[in-house]
Amino acid sequence: MTWCTRSRAGLRFQLAIGNDMDTQGEGEKLAEALEKFSRKADQLMDSGNRNTAKIEVNAGGAGVWIATTACCVMVAVGLFMGLWVVDLSRKVERLGDYLQAIYAQAPHLKPTEDN
Repeated sequence: MTWCTRSRAGLRFQLAIGNDMDTQGEGEKLAEALEKFSRKADQLMDSGNRNTAKIEVNAGGAGVWIATTACCVMVAVGLFMGLWVVDLSRKVERLGDYLQAIYAQAPHLKPTEDN
C-alpha cells in the first residue's frame, strides 16, 4: 500500500493507493482528481470576496423635523423645570427666615420637640 499526500489551500489529503489499484492506474486517476479538486478549492479561496454590502440610511423629511422639535421641547422643559426648582428653594429659604422672625417675636408659638 502506498500513501500519497497532497496539501493545498490549507487542506491536507492523504490517499492510500493499494497495490491492486495501482496496477490498473486507478490510484493515479484518483490522485489526479484529488489534485484537480485541491486546485479548484485553492482557486476559490484565493479569488477574494468581491461582493460588497452597502447600507444606506435615508434620514430626512418629516421624521427628522419631528425628532428635532421634540428634542428642543425636551431641553426647554428641562431648563424651565430647573429654574422653577431653584425659585422654589429660594421661596423655602425665605419662608424659613419669616418663621424665624415670628418665633423671635413670639417664642411661645415655636413647636416643641415632644416625642
